[in-house]
Amino acid sequence: MYVLEVDHAEEWLEPLRQLCATPDRRNALRASLTERQSHPRRSSARPSSLGGVDHPERDLVQTGIAGLDDLLAGCVRRGSVVLVEGPTGTGKTTMGVEFIYRGATEFSEPGLIVLFEVSPDKLVRDAALSGWDLPELERQGRLKIVFTTRQVFQQEVQQADSLLLDEAAAIGARRIFVNGLVRRTPKDSAGGNTPEVFHLLAEGLQRKRLTAIIGAEVAAAGDAGLGASLPEEFIADTVVHLTVEAMSVPRSSRSRS
Repeated sequence: MYVLEVDHAEEWLEPLRQLCATPDRRNALRASLTERQSHPRRSSARPSSLGGVDHPERDLVQTGIAGLDDLLAGCVRRGSVVLVEGPTGTGKTTMGVEFIYRGATEFSEPGLIVLFEVSPDKLVRDAALSGWDLPELERQGRLKIVFTTRQVFQQEVQQADSLLLDEAAAIGARRIFVNGLVRRTPKDSAGGNTPEVFHLLAEGLQRKRLTAIIGAEVAAAGDAGLGASLPEEFIADTVVHLTVEAMSVPRSSRSRS
């Protein structure tokens, strides 16, 4: 497992801006999958071999994120799970969205984005500020955005006939970003997700050879009552810690007349 710690996350991220056991569960996820597709189109792209063996060099995945590939030194292998954790405002969503965007536009790797709190419309607006046209990728069949609940998602990943993974395969997805699946904050320190669910998700993604970034919301440094590490860190292949540190700004002195 590779662990990458990134301090001064805001400064580091600046260059980057340049759920089927029951019908109810299936219907809930299907509704979220189809809600944003007013003009659904399927891509003809397909994974080269979901269950086959690729050339070793092709097993390495470039994230496409400026600076991150250099820091990881090409250590992300196809089907790996990268856990990106940090408090609010450290850039987890930005990193995950760019991972999907770069994959679709630069490496011919369609992707899936799963959201819980952040609405798809807000995600699209924020991505547009960085020049990333997500609706166009959806129209081209290179991207699917799923807006659902953690409960539905947890039930989905435990099923052998996962509709979510079926949808990913339908567009030939090679990447997935799950935003805020894991939460360890003072508000919900008990955690709404168990390591067992995370482990099942990781196994399912590996079977489909989907390379994943999973966002984890954790408490800021200094918050009491929370452990220093997540159980999910021992399941993920790579862990990226994002932090924000206060920077002193010198005050300008004014001369008095």
